[in-house]
Amino acid sequence: MSRLQRWLLWSSAAVSAASGLAYAAMRYLLRGDDPFSAYHHPLQPWALAAHVVESPLLLFVVGWFFGNHVLPKLQRRRPTARRTGLVLIGLVAVMTLSGYVLQSVSSPAWRAFLAWIHGASGGAFVLLLVGHLWVGRRTAPQPAAQIAAEPLGQA
Repeated sequence: MSRLQRWLLWSSAAVSAASGLAYAAMRYLLRGDDPFSAYHHPLQPWALAAHVVESPLLLFVVGWFFGNHVLPKLQRRRPTARRTGLVLIGLVAVMTLSGYVLQSVSSPAWRAFLAWIHGASGGAFVLLLVGHLWVGRRTAPQPAAQIAAEPLGQA
């Protein structure tokens, strides 16, 4: 994977997680002065907008990773491939679908259920992404002959 891919993944995941956490904190933890207001904090709509606008970039980067990083390993059936990457892809699917449906349902019960699903899958994604990369850095380096035999851009 290239430095650009790595930088885009980390930055888009960080912005998506930060904006999602900020919105969730404002929506569910804060209480405004007006009991009839939909917003509990003046920046709440901005946090939601940042999350909704940035999340497609994360989805794009994950799709790019899938094509350049995950799929070649699955095709080679590499025994050292970690299955956490596949779980990350599954969590992205759950996050994306729950977030999309959350924006389109109006039932309070469904909204609460989907918000929990979206938040739990997002939190699990961030934790597993950090764990996946931490474990990858701790593994022993590959022999030089194996690195030289791999095509460029395949890591």
